[in-house]
Amino acid sequence: MIRPPYYSKHLGLRFVLFAGAAMLTLLIGCTTDYGRFSRDADLNQAFKKGEILSELNYYQSGRHAAIGVGPAYKVPSRIWTAFEPQTDRQDKMRGKFGGKHGYAAPGAFMLASDGTVVGIWFYGPHTRSFKVDQEKRIIEPMYVLPSRP
Repeated sequence: MIRPPYYSKHLGLRFVLFAGAAMLTLLIGCTTDYGRFSRDADLNQAFKKGEILSELNYYQSGRHAAIGVGPAYKVPSRIWTAFEPQTDRQDKMRGKFGGKHGYAAPGAFMLASDGTVVGIWFYGPHTRSFKVDQEKRIIEPMYVLPSRP
C-alpha cells in the first residue's frame, strides 16, 4: 500500500490557517486610520516662494519630501528629521523639486479620515499615504524613497 506523503494529510488545515491569517491581516489593514491628500495649487506656490506656516513643525525625508504637521502631532521616525523652514535647507529642497526629472512638487493638505487637516505635504513623485493615530497624536508617513540613478 502506497501512503501519501505526510504533508498532504495536513494540507487542508494549513490552507485554512493561511487563509485565516491573510483575512485577519486584511481586516486589520482596512480598519487602520489612513489619511488622504487634498492637493492645493496655492500651497504649492507658497512653498516655491518660500512662504511658510509658522505654526507647523516641519520634517523632511532626504531631499525628496517635506511635511509640516500641527503642533499637536509628532512624526516619530528615523527617516523623517525635523528642520527649521527658514534655513538654506528649504532653499535646497525647493531647488531639488522639479529638478532633472521635471516633475512639479505638488503641495497637499494632509487630511485625517474625519476630514480634519493634520498637516501639509510637499513631495516628489513617490507618494503613498500616511497613517494617523488620533489617540497618540502620531502621523506615520509612508512613501518610497526614490532610487538613485
